[in-house]
Amino acid sequence: MRAWKIETVFGAVITVGLLFGLWQQQQIITLLSRTGGASGTPQAAAAPAAAPKAPPAIATVSLDVAVAGFPSRGSSAAQVVVLEFSDFQCPFCGRYVRDTYPRLANDYVDSGKVRYVFRHFPLENIHPNAKNAALAAGCAGNQGKFWEMHDRLFANQQALDLPSLLTYGGALGLNDGKYRTCVTGQETARALDADKADALRAEFTGTPAFLIGRMSGDGKLHAVRRMLGAQPYSVFQSALEEVLAGK
Repeated sequence: MRAWKIETVFGAVITVGLLFGLWQQQQIITLLSRTGGASGTPQAAAAPAAAPKAPPAIATVSLDVAVAGFPSRGSSAAQVVVLEFSDFQCPFCGRYVRDTYPRLANDYVDSGKVRYVFRHFPLENIHPNAKNAALAAGCAGNQGKFWEMHDRLFANQQALDLPSLLTYGGALGLNDGKYRTCVTGQETARALDADKADALRAEFTGTPAFLIGRMSGDGKLHAVRRMLGAQPYSVFQSALEEVLAGK
């Protein structure tokens, strides 16, 4: 019995020793794998994939675009013009109208320094109500109420379905019959094609999008700055001050 106990204890000691040895070996393997193997040379961690660079807030361009006959604010004598391409269903356009445009209007448009022109660029593939909203604004413009409709549409971006749009004319005091006929007709829809063509020629793919420049001798805007997105006021201010200074 005594011999059996000694053998049992001795076996247990050997087992513990073997297990400890295996644990120690595993720690060494793990350490080597972290430091580059037996050579002890640390291996460089894989470099993370570089994030795509965001396009610059302001880009220099040279582009002539029509502005005559489109809705505008500010002095017609102003030589510097901001041309906006917009989408009434676009949430970023709505944010720009609420947060940035009022400061631009106060500092540049209302003071006569800058003329502000609006053209349509409805992104129909993602904003199914944008085209009808653009038509509603154009039809209101035919009765001298473009900017009133502009403000109403941006204040009601969640209600731009056709039945809602048809009620807005009466709320603005438009001739309801003419307004409804216009919104559901094709003449105004064809007018949007020219807007879209010029937006694409400027290589715009989203809204809001802006061209800033000076009036040329043939009555067109000669754009020298291109901007995309609801940029903060400071970005617009920088671009406008450069163009006003003739840069």
